[in-house]
Amino acid sequence: MGSTGIASGNLPADGLSWNGGGFVGTFISGSANPSVTGLVRLAAGDTLSFRNQANLADVVGIQHNSDDTVTVGGSAGVKTAGNLTVAGTMAATTVAGIVAATSITDSGNATITGTLASGATTVTGNLSVSGKLASYNGSTTVGVGVPYLVQSNIALTGQTAAITTANLVVGPPVPNMYRVSYYAVVTTTGNAVNLTVTIGWNDGITAKTLVSGNISCAAAGNSSASVTNPSPFVVYLGATQNLTYATALSGGIGAGAYALYIVTELIQ
Repeated sequence: MGSTGIASGNLPADGLSWNGGGFVGTFISGSANPSVTGLVRLAAGDTLSFRNQANLADVVGIQHNSDDTVTVGGSAGVKTAGNLTVAGTMAATTVAGIVAATSITDSGNATITGTLASGATTVTGNLSVSGKLASYNGSTTVGVGVPYLVQSNIALTGQTAAITTANLVVGPPVPNMYRVSYYAVVTTTGNAVNLTVTIGWNDGITAKTLVSGNISCAAAGNSSASVTNPSPFVVYLGATQNLTYATALSGGIGAGAYALYIVTELIQ
């Protein structure tokens, strides 16, 4: 190991060069209170830096923060050669640049407060977007952006009795428009009684209902697709009002059974 001169300017006055083999052992920082484990042991205020390509400034590689998080990379950003996998929670991640040829995979929850310009994002947990989807597949959106699913798990099979009133949407704080799509179908032939589906709501002025036409339970396959008042349809739901559904039978269905499927979307 020997001393080597370095050019003048806002640079170290001198340095050491190593012309031997690789480093063997543990590197321990000369700063106070370095870590006590690991091959490279740095103190809380130490930074791993690189020289930028223009040789004008240093670029932060890894930096430990006062809240014990770790910053990787500087203002130029960070690149990965493949996919980026986050096994924990992306609680307040800002994606302000472009994800060009990779994907972000998050097995926890992801919050995007910036702009995800391109690339692919796979979230197996929950995805929260604090703004709106300003464009979709090259088309500019308006209003709330794109419809998002409010209730998609109404899938009731093997029903042999009327369904009492239940909520699809529970009182939103402000008025909104919703698209309701429903499908009722007789799955097992029963008695010659009629099945109807009722969707109820209040637009902030009066309570309203939409009732499907009669669906005969006398033959399997009879459905709401061939009766009056089919879906989908749009409702205006007043603030704090509930959007509901129910079914009715004109008599006992006997050995028959039916299924009911409903999807509700916020559209404005």
